[in-house]
Formats: sequence, structure tokens, C-alpha cells
Amino acid sequence: MNALWQDIRFGIRMLLKSPGFTFIAIAILAIGIGANTTIFSAVNAFMLRPLPFDGSERMVWLQEVNEAFGDMSVAYANYQDWRDRNKSFEEMACYRSSSPNVTGGETPERIYVRQASANLFPMLGAKPFVGRAFDKSDDKGDAAKTVVLSYGYWQKRFGGEESALGKTMLFDGDPFTIIGVMPPDFCFPPFLSSQCDAWTPIGLNESQSWFMQRYNHTGIDSVGKLKSGVSLKKAQEDIDAVYAQLREAYPDANSGNSVTLSYYREQIANGVRPAMLVLMGAVAFVLLIVSANIGNLLLARSSARTQEFAVRSALGAGRMRIIRQVLCEGLILVLFGGAAGLMAAMWGLDSLARIVPVNTVTDPRQFFRIDGTVLLFSLIVSLGSGLLFSLIPALQASRVNMNEAMKDNSRSTSGGSKRKRFREFLVVSDITLA
Repeated sequence: MNALWQDIRFGIRMLLKSPGFTFIAIAILAIGIGANTTIFSAVNAFMLRPLPFDGSERMVWLQEVNEAFGDMSVAYANYQDWRDRNKSFEEMACYRSSSPNVTGGETPERIYVRQASANLFPMLGAKPFVGRAFDKSDDKGDAAKTVVLSYGYWQKRFGGEESALGKTMLFDGDPFTIIGVMPPDFCFPPFLSSQCDAWTPIGLNESQSWFMQRYNHTGIDSVGKLKSGVSLKKAQEDIDAVYAQLREAYPDANSGNSVTLSYYREQIANGVRPAMLVLMGAVAFVLLIVSANIGNLLLARSSARTQEFAVRSALGAGRMRIIRQVLCEGLILVLFGGAAGLMAAMWGLDSLARIVPVNTVTDPRQFFRIDGTVLLFSLIVSLGSGLLFSLIPALQASRVNMNEAMKDNSRSTSGGSKRKRFREFLVVSDITLA
């Protein structure tokens, strides 16, 4: 341990003696590690991090499919039968989007409303910030019309005043009473068209005959939470049996239709998965280019230090000690480069959050963040790249010929030629990877 600490201190001194080399190496590393950390943060947000809902790993997306037309939205009457007849789901909910004109205030405006079944909020484990959410008594055709506001819209229109509860808003001329406000971090569905100003009970539409027709697919999405221990395959078989009954009972509306189930996490990531994987592959090549560049710089640096390594060998330093010294210098570089890369990633994430389309997430910054998983990834990438670009220079430095190294023409020796050929190989690799 004492010898390792000596190597670290010596490595720091050697890097400080060459500030130009050190600055360039750290800057190049910051680009490669920062790019990889930024893109991995997005991959982590969309594809890896658990959704912020209770039991999100058991959440399932249900979608109607037609043999001729492919994917469809869900017919509300069919959803009601799935919900009531299935044996596999702990809970099943549905929702759809609308954009009514709001009047009655100082300025008319169009807002984004999500109509949802009353059991959606309890299924997600979401509780209002103030007031209450609508319940089963509110979620039917003859109920009084109620609305739950998003936190952002509550702040925008009512200045965050609790006196907004009980007030009436006119949606396309219909009066809705404000009964609650959702928390500031509530966003559903995540990633998908999540701009939402208010929530109303979807069951209010039951009084309209067109809404209850089974052949009428009105943009409804359905999501359910599996019972503990129930597999997706078992749930699919269960819903298939229910739908077979619906095809038999309502052949005009359901003939040729079926229902598909998929895990909700996979469903909402489908739209971004190809782009995320392509970007991850691209920045991985950037990191390889960075490693080749740094490896080339270290090889050139080790060539200039041939006599130093020869003297160290003459004084009794073994081959492993020289390898450890060069690796130590490389790891010191990569740790500083990793720290600079994290700072670059913070800037990159902020920029990424600014250019993400509004309809992707409500506030991208709550998804694109550097958490423990991202930090671990950054550390692994840093150490991995450090070993990658330091190993060959370390091996080359340990093979120094003391007699030849002391000669002025040592650069023309076979060892120098090997270094030159390898450096040329790295240059060609750079161009190929780019």
C-alpha cells in the first residue's frame, strides 16, 4: 500500500510537470466520458429506472388489436368487461385525453385534460397534494362534474391558493367543480404526451350513447396491475378468454378483434428505445476514439521517457513496478477526466432537457438526472477506458532495453520501431472508428 501511494504521488508530480499534455488528455477524456454519461442518463431514465408508481414492475398495458387495421384504442364497454371479469389483475384502469376550452376566468384558454377512471390514482399510489381525488361516486354518467388540477396549472391559474377548491371552471361551457390538486412530481403517463393540466372522471361520458358503443374506439388507453405472482402469459390467457366471450356476445363490434398485453415499462419505452440504443452505440465509439487518442499520447510520452524507465530499471525497479507506475498515471488522468466528464454531463443533461419536445415529458429534468446508477456507470466507464488506453503504453515501458535506451539513437531501435508501428495503428483505428 505504501508503494502504491508513492506511485500515486509520483504520477501526480509527473502529470503536473507536463501541464499541456495533462490538460489535453483530461479535456479529451471529458468529452468521451461526458458524452457516454449523458446518453446513459437518458437510457437509464427511459429504459432502466423503475417507474415512480407503486408496483410498477407489475403494471401491464392492454390494447385492442384488429386483424385488418392493427392496433386500436380500447372500447370503453369492453374495458368495463375486462375489469369486471378478469381473475389476473389486482386493479385495472383507463384514461383518454381531451383539450377543452376553459372560460369563466379573465382569459379563455385551451388546456390539456386527461379523463381517467376513478381507480387510476389509487392503483398508482398517487394522492392529491391538497383536496381529494374523484372516487367511484364521481365516475359515472349522472354524477356531478368534478375536476382535479395538476400542480403546475393550479399555480399558473390560481397562484397556488387553496381557496381554488370548490370553485367552478367551465370546460366547453360545462361547469366542473375543483375538488383537488395533484402533487408537483406526479406525471402520468410518463414520457408519453404527458402535458396535462387537469383530470376529470372518464365515467361522466357514460351518459352519452356514442361513448358506450363497442365499435366506437375513442382514444382510450388501459393499464392494469397484475396480482402478485401472476405472470404476463397467465394474464394474457385470462383476458383472451374474456375477449372470446365478448366476440361471441357482440360479434358485430368485436369480430376480428383481440387484445394484447405487454409490460407497461416496455410499452412506453418502445418509442425511444431504437434511438437510445443507436446513440449509446455512437457514444461508445466516441469513447473508443478517445481511448485510442489518449493511448497514442501516452505511447509518445513513454517514448520520451525511455531513459527514465531505463534508469529506474537499473536502480532495481522490476517490470511490474514500471507497469504499475504507468497504469497509475493513466488512472489518475482518467479520474480527473471522469470528474470533468461528470461536469460536462451535467451541462449536457441540461441541454438535452431543453431540446426534448414538450410532449415527451412534463419536465425532462426530473427524468434526466445523475443518480447512483449513472455515477456507477461513469466510474466503470472511466476505469475501463483508463485500463484500455494505459495497458499497452505500460507494457511497452516495461520492456525497455537499458543498453539501447542510453544511446542517443535509441529511437531508431527495434523497440522504437514497434512503438511507432503501434502508434500508426492507433491513428488508423481513430480514422476507422470515426
